[in-house]
Amino acid sequence: MKEALQNFLTEIKGNNRLRIGIWLILLTALFYGLLAVHEKNTELQHQYTEYQQTIQRLQEVNGEEEWHQRAAATEKAYTDELAHFPVIKTMGLARAGVENTLSELLASIGIEKKRLRIDQFNEIADSPGILQLTTRISGMFDIGQFAQLLYDLEKQEQRSEVIQLTVTIGKRARFELIYAFYFQSSEDTGRATL
Repeated sequence: MKEALQNFLTEIKGNNRLRIGIWLILLTALFYGLLAVHEKNTELQHQYTEYQQTIQRLQEVNGEEEWHQRAAATEKAYTDELAHFPVIKTMGLARAGVENTLSELLASIGIEKKRLRIDQFNEIADSPGILQLTTRISGMFDIGQFAQLLYDLEKQEQRSEVIQLTVTIGKRARFELIYAFYFQSSEDTGRATL
């Protein structure tokens, strides 16, 4: 190995073209190495500038008082809205309460041949902790009774909504109403009881 190295060095000393070629190769490699380092340095400087600008914008936004006021107003609106969703301890009590309320309402209005069915609770996919209880109400009515029923349902404090309404006009008008009530689940309300 030592001998091969000696031969190579002797060859380089004796051959000007080989020496110039090796220098050109080394200079080209050095040039490309410096070019790669320069490009990486430019990229890092650009990233640093972008990060600095982002940090500056975030600090400016954080310093604005209106964002804190908006966050507080949003939190208050959320809390106020949750007040319209009663917290349920057990599914059975909630179902019984809804059934009792609707039965009394239908009786007070005088809806004839009424049917009331309370369905199961469903979790709302994009609202964790909120449960929907769907009810199906049907019966015969005159327009005044029906308007009173809708008015009484909608004036409740609890969040609720009409999901579907079907009215059939014949000798006597009939309706079928799918109506949903919304609740907050409590810590005690287990998934298994859904």
